[in-house]
Amino acid sequence: MISTAAVELRSNLAHIGGRIAHLQSQLALLQADAQNIREKLAAIVYPILTLPLEILSEIFLQYTGEYPTPGCNPMVPASVCSLWREVALSTPRLWTRFGSECHVALESVHISDLVRLWLSRAGSLPLDLRISLTDAGHRERPRIVDDLSEYSSQWGHLDLTRYRRQSVPNNCRYLPASLDAPRLTEIQCTQVSLEELHTSLPWAQITTLYFHDQIIDCLKLFEYTPNLEYFELTPGNYDLSRDITSPRRTLPRLHTLHLGQDRSHWIIPHLTLPALRVIHVENFVTADILEMQELVERSGCTPTSFYISTSSADDAGTIEGTLLALPSLEHLEIDCGENSRAGYEVLFGILVREPIVPVLRRLELVECTTPIEVPSLVQMLEARMGGRVQLESFNLAFTEQDAYEWGIHLNIKRALDTLRGLRDQGL
Repeated sequence: MISTAAVELRSNLAHIGGRIAHLQSQLALLQADAQNIREKLAAIVYPILTLPLEILSEIFLQYTGEYPTPGCNPMVPASVCSLWREVALSTPRLWTRFGSECHVALESVHISDLVRLWLSRAGSLPLDLRISLTDAGHRERPRIVDDLSEYSSQWGHLDLTRYRRQSVPNNCRYLPASLDAPRLTEIQCTQVSLEELHTSLPWAQITTLYFHDQIIDCLKLFEYTPNLEYFELTPGNYDLSRDITSPRRTLPRLHTLHLGQDRSHWIIPHLTLPALRVIHVENFVTADILEMQELVERSGCTPTSFYISTSSADDAGTIEGTLLALPSLEHLEIDCGENSRAGYEVLFGILVREPIVPVLRRLELVECTTPIEVPSLVQMLEARMGGRVQLESFNLAFTEQDAYEWGIHLNIKRALDTLRGLRDQGL
């Protein structure tokens, strides 16, 4: 029996040995196939890896956008591979933009280290910061604001935003009482209290201001901003400042006035702007023409560029009255979003009248959604080109909408075919 058992075991062992040999042979074949695949993979040249490093840096900058967010920030490409990490870390501009909401949700004792590491990678470049004051009582937010304040000497642009007025406790300061920020020239304010900010920030050196709140608060802020050059206003949702009583503010260096959305033009009677050159006004109405004319007269300014959109683009009286009040315009941009076909006819008729914008050199019609009668357009352009001051450039921009898409495509082709002749003449 012992002999029989030994024979059976040897037989099983031999069978297993045969299977092992077979499997080893298969393994060798698979290993050879794997090596062949590795070599083929190694030979593949991925286009993204052939980009010049400066192009890759620019892609990273475009990816992160205006301000980084938790899901879209420089740390994302930096974590893909060693090459991308090296490029990200060697691109200081990638780390100059920081939003406090990007990491405020992290309940970590290392947040301060993270903020300092982030900003240190910007080197000595100016910083573009957005500090969200919503839920300012969050235990991490004061620490982040303090950390950002340590780099105030590099601040170039500061965006202060609070989405809910009741969200900030009375005893919670936005910023340290006094900041040393010699490079800070741009500030954006959205629903923030100015009672303490006017002592925290160096307003006298600010040249660019974006203000999204009540007009009365904006006028108060002008007391501290004598060197403003660019100002953009979007009133708060419940701004009732039409009949406010406030001293008229003079901003001697302001060259660009951007008034967006409803009610922003209510600020016009309260301003004197002797250096004004560029005006951007949305939802302009006929009743505002006199105020605009009075602004120009009391300021003694000569605006050269004007953007206008009206609540009804067919309101010829608004456009004509405004252009008559601004004879010094060299650049005119009209938002035609609500224009009808007849509205274009009226508009072109206005633009060929004397003395409408006699020194106009650049004309833009944007946000067009309805077909334009090309002969009327060409007639207007020919008249402007034959004037004492010739029109030098014309831009026509269509916005496609489903209801007009087919007609617009046909109209664009027709317009291009017709306008090429004017282009050949120098337009």
